[in-house]
Amino acid sequence: MPKRKYTRMKEQPKGYECCNKKCKWQGQIADQVPVEVVNGFFDHACPKCGKFEFYGLIENPIK
Repeated sequence: MPKRKYTRMKEQPKGYECCNKKCKWQGQIADQVPVEVVNGFFDHACPKCGKFEFYGLIENPIK
């Protein structure tokens, strides 16, 4: 059975990976860029490509 890379529901991620297949940036939530989306509400974006969607990683990303 292959080792899982991504978290399942209700598991706490130790790192994040960008969902963009061409980017695949990995890092911590502190490394993500806060971007104002609407009227003072912020979301975290990938610092490499700007996408707002991430996979949760089971292990800390390698730097």
